[in-house]
Amino acid sequence: MLKFVDTSQTIMQDLLARPIERIPLSSHSPLMSASAPRIADELRARRAELSMMKPAEATSLVTEIEDALASPLPSKGQELVKRADLLIEEEFKAMAAEERRRAVLEGLAGLGYEVSKGMAIAWVQNGQIVIRKAANPGYGVELLGGPRSDLLQVRAVGIGSSAEARDASRDHDMETIWCGEFDRLKALVAEAGGNVTMEFARPVGRFPLKIVSDPGASQEAEIVERSRRARPISPPH
Repeated sequence: MLKFVDTSQTIMQDLLARPIERIPLSSHSPLMSASAPRIADELRARRAELSMMKPAEATSLVTEIEDALASPLPSKGQELVKRADLLIEEEFKAMAAEERRRAVLEGLAGLGYEVSKGMAIAWVQNGQIVIRKAANPGYGVELLGGPRSDLLQVRAVGIGSSAEARDASRDHDMETIWCGEFDRLKALVAEAGGNVTMEFARPVGRFPLKIVSDPGASQEAEIVERSRRARPISPPH
């Protein structure tokens, strides 16, 4: 199991220019008794940040903030600032997770794994992906991890049918090779500005290599199914 050091604040500071310092709200915060101009300044700051975000929730909250700013006394100002802070924090986490996925996939591509364009999306949607090793098509790596989690499980896998006979010695060799590649992957992620630490590792050969179905065949089947669903139905003659 790997753990990524959270760099969301660094990422967002590079992407967002904050108009004023954000001050967290609590029951003991001076903002709870702040004047209307001060609350309005806080709302403008949150509006600027939310305006740069894509989620529909951010767009909706911007509209609420603008309505509050248009009123003489933004009675819901404190509540809106709290809601904005929560949403911005979630966006930080989402962007950090996206950067982590990108760094890992680019690193694996640099190690000779067949990383395709849609894999990042498939990873988010399914919670896992299998990437084939180009030089050894019967083997690959499996990535497991939630879309916002900083924990990632990665392991070498065999690609094929579990009913087929396996070369245990070959499987052991490929696990050993992956251990060396993992050290190189950490270096590549570090070059991209990330940081990976090992939470725990399973010794090579302790368990039989996991066998997964051919990811290419699964993708082809999915494309065929999508095409079938999109095909217009001919009216009866």
